[in-house]
Amino acid sequence: MHNRVLSPKTVIQTELTKIAFLEAEILRNHLVFKDLNILTIESITADLQKWYGQLPPEMHISNLGREELPENVRRSVCQVHLLYLGTIMLLFRRVLCQALRTYMLDNDRNILWKPLQSLGVVMEDGLIAAKHSARILGLLLANDGIFKRCWLVMFVP
Repeated sequence: MHNRVLSPKTVIQTELTKIAFLEAEILRNHLVFKDLNILTIESITADLQKWYGQLPPEMHISNLGREELPENVRRSVCQVHLLYLGTIMLLFRRVLCQALRTYMLDNDRNILWKPLQSLGVVMEDGLIAAKHSARILGLLLANDGIFKRCWLVMFVP
């Protein structure tokens, strides 16, 4: 069995699909369950970390500055990262809203405040994701990578 080399377009589409499925899972949990428990939050976080860890090296943000990378590929990789960062921000918002809602209702019932270490990671990741998203959008805007009705920019949480 030989290894088939995939085109950059195929790799980008594959990774975009993978992260879209992860985001869909978070949205499904958001609609099905009133509250997320800490195990669900840790599972989602682990899935996001696993996805990023398995990302092909040429798709890492640190490699986007390479001169030989065509602009359309660079733009597409940025869009994949925007979806990934948007997924982190979606989880961040869900956890933050849930924590605030339960804190306001009843301090003793709030299971999210007890494992502060896990919660702190989600909160920090959410803020970092927002900053990185702003930087990527700025880069895309500077290189005419955002057009009038860009679905990804409208979607980014």
